[in-house]
Amino acid sequence: ADPLTEPKAVPSARMWEELRILRHVRHPNIALFHGAVIECEGPVLLVMELVVGAPLDKYFKRHRSWEAQKHEMARSLVMSGVCCALVYLHSRKPGVVHGDLKASNVMVEALVAGPRAKLLDFGLSRKATVQARLDGGTVGYVAPELYRAEDRAPRPSADIFSLGVLLFFVSSGREAWSSYSREEMARMVRSNALPPVAWNPTTSLLEELKPIIVRSMALAAASRPSSQEVH
Repeated sequence: ADPLTEPKAVPSARMWEELRILRHVRHPNIALFHGAVIECEGPVLLVMELVVGAPLDKYFKRHRSWEAQKHEMARSLVMSGVCCALVYLHSRKPGVVHGDLKASNVMVEALVAGPRAKLLDFGLSRKATVQARLDGGTVGYVAPELYRAEDRAPRPSADIFSLGVLLFFVSSGREAWSSYSREEMARMVRSNALPPVAWNPTTSLLEELKPIIVRSMALAAASRPSSQEVH
C-alpha cells in the first residue's frame, strides 16, 4: 500500500477525542484541522494540514553544534512557538491540556523568516473539566502526578512539566530521562522524588533557561509556572 494514502490505524476512542478537541482549535503553531471523514462502518479519518518539515528531535539533531549562534536562535524561535500554542490552549474556556507534549509531537517548518513549530497529535488531549481524566503520556515527559491513579485531572501544569523536559532537550541536545522505564519513574514518584538531571555538559542556552526549566520540572504541580510565564 502507498504510505501516503493508506490511513494509519488509530483506536476509535482516541480519534473521537482528537476530533472533539481539534474542531474548536485554531492557532498558527498548531497543525490545522480541515475536517473529518466519518463512515458508518469504518475508521474516522481526520483531514489535517500538511506540515512540510521534520519532527523537532530530528530537526535539531541534524545540527552538530549546539552552541552556534544561528542554531541557538532557531531553537529559541521553535520553543517560543510551542509556548504560544500552549498559552492559547490553556486559555480556552474550558482550557485544553495537550497531554502528550514531546519532541516527536512538534513539527518544525523551515521558513524564510526562521523555523516555526507546529503542535501535533491531540489524541490524549482533554478539556480541563471536573469529569475529565488524562491517560497515557510518554515516559520521560509525563508529569509525575499522572503516575498516581487518583490524580489524573487535566491541569495545565501537566503540560508545563512536559514543556520543561522539552526545553531541556532543545537547549542541551540530551533527553533528561530516556533510560528510565515507566515502572522506574512510577517507583521514584511514589517515593516523592524524580531522577537527577545531568546539567553538564552545558550550553549557553541551557544556562540561560535552567531556572525556568527547574521550576517547570518541579515535582509539585503547584510549584510550576504558567505557560504564559514560561513564554
